Formats: sequence, structure tokens, C-alpha cells
Amino acid sequence: MRSSLAIYDALTSVSVPQRKAYRVAQALETDMTQFREGLATKDDISRLEADIRRLEAAMNANMARLEASVLRMIMIATGTVAALVTVLHFVA
Repeated sequence: MRSSLAIYDALTSVSVPQRKAYRVAQALETDMTQFREGLATKDDISRLEADIRRLEAAMNANMARLEASVLRMIMIATGTVAALVTVLHFVA
């Protein structure tokens, strides 16, 4: 609101008609209010950081489970190949 008044005063001081100065100040105040509503607050940023930390922890846990599953599959595949090689060695 103070900026609107300052704009109004500045415009009227350079002979802009009061009605026009008022409309310009009101338009700028509306634009600034809409702009401010789109800005993130410190609390918004803090919540976002907390969400990111939670997602990162969940992702790390999922990756650890995936790595363990892949390792088990590799071990099973290696054992299966070793068993097949042994069987084929005796069959041939």
C-alpha cells in the first residue's frame, strides 16, 4: 500500500491528473499483489526441502532393495550356469 501511495504522489507531482495517477497506482498495486501471491515463503521452502529429504530417503531404500534383488538374481544365474556346465561336462 505504501508503494501505491508513493507512486500516486510521484505521478501527481509531475502533473499527472489525480484520477489517472490513482488508476495507475491501483493497477500496479493489483499486479504486485498477484506477483507476491505467487512467491514461495520460507515455510514453503522448508516444507519442500523436507519433502525432498523424505523422497530421497525413500529412493535410497528402494535402490538398496533393487540392488539386493539384482545381486540375488546374479547369484542364482551364476549357480545355474555353473550347474549346467558341470552337467554338460559329465554328459559330453
